Amino acid sequence: MTYPPYPPRDPNLEPTAVLYPVRPDPYAPGPPPPPLRPPRRRRWGRRITVAVSLLLVLVIAAVAAGGLYVQSRLGDVRRVAPVGLSAGSGRSMTVLLVGSDSRADLEPGQESFGNIAGQRSDALMLLRTDPDTDTASVLSIPRDLYLPIAGTGKSNRINTAYAGGPDRLVQTITASLGIPIDHYVEVNFDGFRGIVDSVGGLNINFPAPARDILAELNVPTAGCVHLDGRQGLAYVRSRHYESLEDGRWKTDPTSDFGRIARQQDFIRRMIKKAISRGIRNPLTANSLLDSFVEDVVLDQGMGTMDLIRLGTTFRSLGAGGIEMMTVPTVGARVGAAAVQKLKQPEAGQMIDRFLNPPPKVEPAPAEALTPGDVRVQVLNGSGRPGEAGSALAKLGGVGFVGDGTSDATARTTNLIRFAKGADAKAALLQGYVIGTTELKEDSSVKTSDVVLVTGKGFGGIRTSPQAPAAPPPDPAEECLA
Repeated sequence: MTYPPYPPRDPNLEPTAVLYPVRPDPYAPGPPPPPLRPPRRRRWGRRITVAVSLLLVLVIAAVAAGGLYVQSRLGDVRRVAPVGLSAGSGRSMTVLLVGSDSRADLEPGQESFGNIAGQRSDALMLLRTDPDTDTASVLSIPRDLYLPIAGTGKSNRINTAYAGGPDRLVQTITASLGIPIDHYVEVNFDGFRGIVDSVGGLNINFPAPARDILAELNVPTAGCVHLDGRQGLAYVRSRHYESLEDGRWKTDPTSDFGRIARQQDFIRRMIKKAISRGIRNPLTANSLLDSFVEDVVLDQGMGTMDLIRLGTTFRSLGAGGIEMMTVPTVGARVGAAAVQKLKQPEAGQMIDRFLNPPPKVEPAPAEALTPGDVRVQVLNGSGRPGEAGSALAKLGGVGFVGDGTSDATARTTNLIRFAKGADAKAALLQGYVIGTTELKEDSSVKTSDVVLVTGKGFGGIRTSPQAPAAPPPDPAEECLA
């Protein structure tokens, strides 16, 4: 995409004024060329998806930021100086990611995105990294969140705050949500499809066929579906998502919140694929970096070292280590308008978690259990005489500690009931029992660790344990490639 040049910088203007100049219409003299095709009604290719793209290219640039080439290219990035940014004390960093629906950079003859003047922050995310706690979080802010808008004396949807420029948006979030912002990053481009295609597309698991007529999403089959840039764009911008269930198209009732969930899942998958594959390919990394340089706006204080700090965190955590959150809200009406308002105390609790994440706790290595660590009671649920005593004797022979026998209500399959916290002991016993055996936590188990109830399918006790069956694969996780 070739952008019209900005007018010369006026030293009397605020730094942000250069970003939002009043341009003549059309940009070039003379009549505009005819459109390449008739305008379509409300094509939103640049809207909510831009924040998803932004986070991806920000991660790519951060991971690659140690290179001299990257450092030199950062000098080409457009800059703003929003009033209200934090001084950035401490090692944690909070970055406001803004996706704008401004049409200011569209050239005559490009596809129509709707005749909407001005600009709105159509996607808002806060990214916070904290190396001291080894955590990273993304907090999505619903665009219809109704808040006091800084400098206006009025309340409105938060996506209108951006109409007054970055200053107003930063100050609104800081004042209304109590979240200090260290850096500001904005993107407004039609490069999302190219970004997805540059890493070879992405696989998404669809439980059912899906569509969104307005977003032009069309997934005719369920399962693991490979999305190219065009369909990836449609997927993350879909607000009227429908799935085919029982032969009928059903609309996702969550609307914007469903879209946020799809965006967050898409971000996780794209970051994982881009880091694992894209960075290793210099051509791919360079293509993504070009998108970053051409289509991203940074605040004046965000430098190479900030990107390196982000990159260090991303490399250590991976995509799965980034916690995805959304500000809790509740639907409300202001006059005739449907809006979202903060749901308290949940919103305050989530914001506190975002600002003060608990340190990552690595799970302690499980100590190797032996049968001698497990006290077992056996109940006869098959009705076969002497079965409980025989089973307990065989369990004792392989090292389990017996705790008596009794009878139980007749059942078909075996059952192991276990006390709270004794799930590992139950799993160990399960490996010795022949026949289908269910596990169930039971608060009534007091004196024993576990209680084995034999069923009609009980086949005896093994002399050595069988490895537990692997859990069935998660279709969504299998579809990550």
